[in-house]
Amino acid sequence: MAASDAAQLKSAREDIKEILKTTYCHPILVRLGWHDSGTYDKNIEEWPQRGGADGSLRFDPELSHGANAGLTNALKLIQPIKDKYPGITYADLFQLASATEIEEADGPKLPMKYGRVDITTPEQCPPEGRLPDVGPRIPAEHLRDVFYRMGLDDKEIVALSGAHTLGR
Repeated sequence: MAASDAAQLKSAREDIKEILKTTYCHPILVRLGWHDSGTYDKNIEEWPQRGGADGSLRFDPELSHGANAGLTNALKLIQPIKDKYPGITYADLFQLASATEIEEADGPKLPMKYGRVDITTPEQCPPEGRLPDVGPRIPAEHLRDVFYRMGLDDKEIVALSGAHTLGR
């Protein structure tokens, strides 16, 4: 699919705001955007093997990864919007939902660029293990292994880890 339709993105944003007013789903929408993008590996040049925000979370092979437990609930919230706006890629919609939630929770307005391309088959999903595991033996080393792969430094890892405190 080509770049997402700008008018549909604007309308979808308004629909996401309505969901946020009626459903307590703020953290799971942030998690949806992050987990779809968090499979990125800066050391792999080929797409889609390098992972990243590519809409792959909608496929069972990635959705069943241990780190993605519970994200089916986010997909159930987002799917009606995707159905309503077929000119938006899943990859852009997941990021739009996450950014909109942050703004609606009085966070900063995030400068977003849209035009992400979706993978098209489950076989293109990234392998399990690119997101942090729960309860590793040496948490700091594990987080560095995962996030250095994405190009993050220690300060960015701490900020990202703190984002897990988002709640009611």
